[in-house]
Amino acid sequence: MTTDPELHDSERDLGAGRPVVLEPMPSGWWLVIGGTVLAALAPLFGFLIGSMIGEGDGDGMDPIQLWLLLGFLLGGVGVAMALMGVYTIIDRRRAEETPVDPV
Repeated sequence: MTTDPELHDSERDLGAGRPVVLEPMPSGWWLVIGGTVLAALAPLFGFLIGSMIGEGDGDGMDPIQLWLLLGFLLGGVGVAMALMGVYTIIDRRRAEETPVDPV
């Protein structure tokens, strides 16, 4: 690196370039993304945690079964979140396409 001012002419015009327009994500997309990630990873982490705990003492459910069940339940919550996001996206698109009659 150099600090030579002749190499870094700050008054030089670099051109207009292409304009950048930042648009926010439509409502519902974060629900779809988060729900999909939760639905995919929750059962895996449930199995992982149950495996790390090890065998139970023989009474009731083994820890791996319990944690895998909890992972499936959280995965179901993730699927519900993703479906709510899809419903929000579809509902918003319908609202944008429906013409409003000025009465």
